[in-house]
Amino acid sequence: MSLHVTLELTAVDGRVDEMIAVLKKSLPDTRARQGCEFVTVHQDQANPNQVLLIERWATREDDDAYRAWRAGEGAIKEMGGLVAGAVIRYFDDVDAWRLHRRSVLDPPSSCSQSVLDGIAHGPQLLGCVTDPVDELTCDAEGLAAPE
Repeated sequence: MSLHVTLELTAVDGRVDEMIAVLKKSLPDTRARQGCEFVTVHQDQANPNQVLLIERWATREDDDAYRAWRAGEGAIKEMGGLVAGAVIRYFDDVDAWRLHRRSVLDPPSSCSQSVLDGIAHGPQLLGCVTDPVDELTCDAEGLAAPE
């Protein structure tokens, strides 16, 4: 079962843009690590100095190996003067649905542009029904799981 990790970073005042730039530069290395399924970066609207990384790892062992690498030879030295605080949390799936990659990367030709635009912003789109195994298809109402 995959592991979800949240890493909440607080930037030193006035240095959040620098911190985000360093993160963007280092994320390809993170995403290439064994077991990394995805990493996304988000900035708090109410407190722009707060940045949230949402990560998904195949196993806890993969995440532990990644953290050990970042603490050693893979350390991001540029982050040292940019981070005022960090909180990491680990989560297991309890009830999770996923959007199949095909629906985003290679959608059926019958999908409307508004449906496709909504997918780019996440599965919370109205009319978007996900199935944990099957691909999504598109019908007159938008996306629907195959019968």
